[in-house]
Amino acid sequence: MPKIEIVNRQSKFRINRKDIIRAVELVLGSVRRKSAGVNVVFIDNKTIKKLNRQFLRHDYITDVIAFPFDDGGLLGDVVVSVERASDEARRRGITTREEILRYVVHGVLHLVGYRDKRPSDKKRMWARQEEIVEKIKSKSAKL
Repeated sequence: MPKIEIVNRQSKFRINRKDIIRAVELVLGSVRRKSAGVNVVFIDNKTIKKLNRQFLRHDYITDVIAFPFDDGGLLGDVVVSVERASDEARRRGITTREEILRYVVHGVLHLVGYRDKRPSDKKRMWARQEEIVEKIKSKSAKL
């Protein structure tokens, strides 16, 4: 059973912990890392822009950042901007909850080795990401 720590440092949107745990478990199970640990942190745009600048040298707001640090059983941190998810969800005509799940899945996929810099890698990663999001949506009437 994975150790999943959820930290909510924003107050604009209620985080559905069950969805987040399910998303992380599905990704880890798909790569046979069921016992690995992951921290998922929810923040605002201001904070993710600061982290993006500090650690990746990008001076803009982003949706999700994965910080891998395979420390034995802990794969790393996935940091999600809930504000960015809400804006993108509105733009796409979907729920914020679904977009948050997408970002969590994307971040955990990075922690387990998926990359998205090259077009072929991005296609593979996004296909896996959407497969997992659809699996979660099919089990939840509220998404």
